Amino acid sequence: MAGKSNKTGDEPAECGSGDFEDLGDIPCPFEEVEDFSPYEEEFEDDEHGERYTFVSLRGRIRGWLNTVSFKEFRDAICNEVKGQEGVEDILFCVYNYLQCIASNRRHNNHVMVAAPSGCGKSATFQALRHYFEKAIPELSVSRCDLSNITEAGYKGMDPSFIVGALFENLPLQDGEGIVFLDEFDKKMIPSFGANGTDNNLAVQNQILTIIEGSRVPNGDKTNTKYVNTENTLFIAMGSFDCIRKERKEKTAAEGKTIGFRETASKEYNHFKEITREDILKIGSTNELMGRFPVLVNFHPLEKKVVDEIIDVQLKRVGENFGTILEMDKSFREELHKEANGPFGCREFYNKIFTTAMAGQKKMLLSGIEGTGGSCRIILSSGRKFRIVDNTGKRKKTGTAAKNENVSAVNPAEGKDKNKEKEKIS
Repeated sequence: MAGKSNKTGDEPAECGSGDFEDLGDIPCPFEEVEDFSPYEEEFEDDEHGERYTFVSLRGRIRGWLNTVSFKEFRDAICNEVKGQEGVEDILFCVYNYLQCIASNRRHNNHVMVAAPSGCGKSATFQALRHYFEKAIPELSVSRCDLSNITEAGYKGMDPSFIVGALFENLPLQDGEGIVFLDEFDKKMIPSFGANGTDNNLAVQNQILTIIEGSRVPNGDKTNTKYVNTENTLFIAMGSFDCIRKERKEKTAAEGKTIGFRETASKEYNHFKEITREDILKIGSTNELMGRFPVLVNFHPLEKKVVDEIIDVQLKRVGENFGTILEMDKSFREELHKEANGPFGCREFYNKIFTTAMAGQKKMLLSGIEGTGGSCRIILSSGRKFRIVDNTGKRKKTGTAAKNENVSAVNPAEGKDKNKEKEKIS
């Protein structure tokens, strides 16, 4: 399911339907499933022999599905994760997974997301986690960094750590939850030990066992507990930079001049889709890839979406400092150039924060009042800033570069006597 979809406007989302044709036991839509058990279920306390009535997670999910349509769910998440139509495919799999859990059916909705840094992978996880914290608090939405996972028996975190968050909900739940496998691509690349064994291949096989569905122990020999991962949805995420790097080098080599014959230069596409064949080529096993029926690629962000992201980050930093922040055209253009590069929008907040911090610090040191809208900071490219009052008069300039002390401009003197640029830390 790679690439951009053709959905527009408010049309009902149909993403993901074509990828499930050969999967067999796929549940019908939730509203067509009959004879659900009641929301309330009983739980017996083995230690005290008492029985309790409680609203189960499956009951909560049924209630949510009865009140929230897929379109409403999609709109809520896409309001946070902007400009990536592939997110709809992920959300379809999540929604269908919850339908399966609610109707006590097995699912096969695992998703793999291949996207460069800074274009929405982490934002997708955060949006889903925050959404379900309010909508279905009992549903676990966790993330595991696979780069820290080692083969069972070796120093480090063994694969059972992947579902560590699910143990917290025992015994009322049994593996129901959504687990994001971050840095998934790092375990696809062979990593050979001193004895010549591919350690990452061993980790892949253990991850495969978990994703296929098994009873995974918590590793505590004194109080062993198990979770059933047949009830878990796994969403693997990775930038797959090793594939993109190889493509970039190949593009550069093909564009070089050989002897007296010139070859047409080729433009490198950082967002060219990652395919299953690409992932198999770098070292993934066929069995592991086969457990992910859906492969989603994210695409470059459009200019309008980048502007929206910039405005959101600018507002966040301004609220943090309690100061009105603005951005001139030069700084905005600088961020636009980086938006679809190797680091994407990930550094937007940091760049805005450090430049605004320099301006805010200078306001405080100079006794300039910035709260209440009396002054505002205008951010420029090259980490430069201007502090102006409500009349538009410039009160201070500087850059977030060198640690130099400068004196504040006296606004009573009208136009600045000191017009040269002042550098501050």
